[in-house]
Formats: sequence, C-alpha cells, structure tokens
Amino acid sequence: MLRADVNRLRQGQDSLLTAVARLEAGQDALRADVSEIKATLSQLIPMMARIDQRLFDTRRPAEFHELRGRVKEMSRRLPTTLGYTPPGGKGAA
Repeated sequence: MLRADVNRLRQGQDSLLTAVARLEAGQDALRADVSEIKATLSQLIPMMARIDQRLFDTRRPAEFHELRGRVKEMSRRLPTTLGYTPPGGKGAA
C-alpha cells in the first residue's frame, strides 16, 4: 500500500514537472511576442505623431464655413465682379 502511494506521488510529481516545463515554454513565447509588439509600437509612434500633426494642420468644417463667409463678403464689396469663364465652358465668347 505504501509503495502504491509512493508511485502515485512520483507520477504526480512527473505530471507537475511536465506542466511547469510547458508553462515555462509558453512564457518564453509570450516574452518573444511582447518584444516584437514593443518593437512594432516603437516604429509606429513617430508615424502616429506625424498623422496627429497633419490632422492638427487640417482645416475644420467650421473654418471652411468662416472662409466661405469672408470670400462672399469680399466679393460683395468688390466694385466689379471678377469674371471667370472656364475653358470651353458655358459663357465662353
């Protein structure tokens, strides 16, 4: 009976050692993946900063509306209308 208990404990110990080895291998794989993610992110950060700057420099719809109003006001105040005829378009002489 004691010998059977010892054998069961040894089998349990072997199972635990196998499980620990699998966990350690998985941990190594996770470390490699995290390193790869960090490397990718370090390359993306400057790109994101450039995109952010471009978005900051881009006009907003409200700003276009304001510009449109200013152009209309300038056109109204001009003593003569500036004529523009598109090439081959309507109103061509």
